[in-house]
Amino acid sequence: MKRLHRTLLGFAVTCVSFFVLMIPGSFSNLYAEVFNEQNTEVLGPPIPTHMIPDPSDPLETTHTPEATLSPSPTPTLSPTPTLSPTPTVTPTPTLSPTPTVSPTPTLSPTPTVTPTPTISPTPTPAPLVLNFTMPAVSTNLHIRKGPGTSYKIIGKLPIMTYAFILEEDQNGWTKISTGNIEEGYVSSDYLFTQDEIISLCDREELVHATTTAGLNVRQGPGTYYEVMTKITKGKTYPVVLAESFDGWYAIRLNNGKIGYISANYVELTYEMDTGLTMKEIERLRDLADLESALNLEPGDGARVEANMLTSIKETKRDPISMTEDEIYLFATIIYTEAGNQQYEGKLAVANVILNRLEQGRYGNTLADVVFAEGQFSGAAPELIARAQARGIPDACFKAAREALAGRNNIGDFRFFRTTRSAYKAKDYATYTRFFILEDHVFYEKKWK
Repeated sequence: MKRLHRTLLGFAVTCVSFFVLMIPGSFSNLYAEVFNEQNTEVLGPPIPTHMIPDPSDPLETTHTPEATLSPSPTPTLSPTPTLSPTPTVTPTPTLSPTPTVSPTPTLSPTPTVTPTPTISPTPTPAPLVLNFTMPAVSTNLHIRKGPGTSYKIIGKLPIMTYAFILEEDQNGWTKISTGNIEEGYVSSDYLFTQDEIISLCDREELVHATTTAGLNVRQGPGTYYEVMTKITKGKTYPVVLAESFDGWYAIRLNNGKIGYISANYVELTYEMDTGLTMKEIERLRDLADLESALNLEPGDGARVEANMLTSIKETKRDPISMTEDEIYLFATIIYTEAGNQQYEGKLAVANVILNRLEQGRYGNTLADVVFAEGQFSGAAPELIARAQARGIPDACFKAAREALAGRNNIGDFRFFRTTRSAYKAKDYATYTRFFILEDHVFYEKKWK
């Protein structure tokens, strides 16, 4: 059995050697190095010749005797290099593109923020309360001595008149003051409301404000409003009551804009009449008679009466000298103009002629004055000739000489005409001042 083992082992060695010789290059050397080590470690020393199986052994009759192999020198194996472990390669990260960096702006210094002041609300002024009232009637509202119909009537408040309120409604009666009535009572039921009065006065511009000092006109009712313009003392403007407040009047300026002025520096005027006492009402009846007497338009009586003088105080002028011929002409014109008047009427005409002579507008001589065109109708040559033929009355010479001596009973009047011609021409309403003496009216007027 041992012989069989040896035989198999030798066969294996032979096969390995053959295989190593057949592999070329370093690979066969590598395996040779490996097997040589194995041979050294496993096989031990070389097999002795006597241990090689005999070819004639019957157990081996099938093998052809092999030649004795000379062992090849065992190559010196280089030690296998220790391979460093392959490093784990970290994948290269995908780089994001570098963003374009904008240049850092130069920062302006942060301004110091001033805190916003708390704005106080604009105070609202108190609403305007009217201190006057108006009658809501179409004729006259009775003014009584006390608050009731049992009291005596002391006057009347006609339509479109006004009265100041002294005390508000007392059991249906309002205490007022108007015109020459210092204190009276009217029924509250027949008075306009404040809103109605404001609407009426604003529409008709019945209330005006006159400044008593130079004033600022502001955009609103208070000193905290901006100044629109300035107005001087003595200027008058319509008041817009609907936009006025307590202490501040809204006025309409010449350009149509609304401005505000302090009520402390204005005086209000009212384009309305006041109430009338009973005596004044009686006088109006007389004015109606005057309107009839002077041929005036209805309603002109009061104005014309205000311009009418009831008397003229006699004055003294410096004496004026004239020749006898001039005195004769002077007395003749007195006769042709006022021959039918009493002596005072003759003297008045004489002084009108002298007033003109002193003024110089109609000439510097008596003849210039009396013969001025269109002035004295009695200076017509025919009238002068007829009067001198009849003879000039002494009263006319007396009036001429007293007037030249300085006696003046007509003041500074330079115009006169007959009352009848003035009546027909409705001329009385045009006079700014006049005086009626007998059948003549001596007057002053504004000529167009």
